Amino acid sequence: MYWYISFLRPPPVSITPTTEEITITPQVANDLRTELRYDPTPLQYIWQRLTPSLSPPTSARELTTFIPPQSTYKPISVPLPADVQIGESWRLGLFSPSPSATSSRHPSCSLMSLCEDGVGVIGVWSEGIDIVRSELSHKGTVRGINGSSKNGKDKEKESKKGKGKEKDDGPKQGRITREFTLPLPSPKDEEGERQGEEMLRIIEQTSFDLDKKIWDSGLALSSWFWKYLRTTDEENSFPQADELVNEVFDLLKRQDDLDILEIGSGTGLVSIALSLALKRYLPEVKRNVIATDLYTAIPLMNENLEFNCINTNSNSNGNNVNVRADVLDWDKPLPSWVSVEDHLPELVIAADVTYNTSAFPSLLQTLISLLTPSSDRIPILVLAYKQRDPSERDLWKMLNDNGIKMTLVDKVVGAEVDQGETEIWIGRMKS
Repeated sequence: MYWYISFLRPPPVSITPTTEEITITPQVANDLRTELRYDPTPLQYIWQRLTPSLSPPTSARELTTFIPPQSTYKPISVPLPADVQIGESWRLGLFSPSPSATSSRHPSCSLMSLCEDGVGVIGVWSEGIDIVRSELSHKGTVRGINGSSKNGKDKEKESKKGKGKEKDDGPKQGRITREFTLPLPSPKDEEGERQGEEMLRIIEQTSFDLDKKIWDSGLALSSWFWKYLRTTDEENSFPQADELVNEVFDLLKRQDDLDILEIGSGTGLVSIALSLALKRYLPEVKRNVIATDLYTAIPLMNENLEFNCINTNSNSNGNNVNVRADVLDWDKPLPSWVSVEDHLPELVIAADVTYNTSAFPSLLQTLISLLTPSSDRIPILVLAYKQRDPSERDLWKMLNDNGIKMTLVDKVVGAEVDQGETEIWIGRMKS
């Protein structure tokens, strides 16, 4: 549904001021990085200084046209910006220019374009490349989750072997950033006078860990929530939407406090996107959002919460949205912080949680526990689903057999229909 630019060979952690170029290997692939894009994809690049002060991006320049198989492992040299100085840090951005009127010549893309008019290819930012003295160039660190790092001495030893070594043959970066511009505030909003665009920023790992990457359904669901919440001031309901859609957004807009829980959150994308929308469009109501996954996902999730300035203390600075990351293991009973009746969520959200069919019994039991009605609430599930294997559809029968009725209420087509669309399902326990 969406295509993602990433680095098969990432940029270096650090270089010297005399380095003239770095070497990267870009790729354009699906969200799981298992299928390459075979349509010719023109790529451009820009640089931006991060420290000691943020600079405007440089002008875009042509990099290459990605065409597998000849481009799959092809190293490409990227010239550095002129006059880089020791102590500075620069990031590299890659993107594919689009003819769409809403697409800019920039690695960041509009979040709303993901569900409205589509976006061809999603750009990428590297982390900062530090400009250091020559004696420090191979002694940098590769940043990991929560700032953890590993020393580059082994890479330093490798770089000393033989002739013809590359100029940036030091430790390589282990993370990237995706950026999505958010809709500007409406003219009647006092915040509309703010300068510049607001961004949703998500850090991903370049490893193969599935919980540390953005997936199609998460992007589609994030965009879908913004699509409906931004009209909350103009419309009381959505006449062309399914009645269940109206019910979900009536729940989000109500004045009473609301507990929201996401399962299988991964990077935290959907919870962060929804929280930013709630802060923008419903600043007068209190919302508690809990993003959950296995313990291995929590450090990166917390970092993305901080990266997006999500204030996890709802009592400070008048913040109406309290967000936190926590562990929810489907193979275990619900933890006490969610199983107590006063803390059962009224809205459960999930995106791309069906890829592992062997986990269906555990997933089913978790959903039954979360969706069982209590004395004063009947929880609702919003599930974003992109089919990767027909056997995943077995979950719907399992849900129905256990009293959970699911209804298809919308579809998000994305960039290319033949690459799969995201279905938006809403369900609850049958009465």
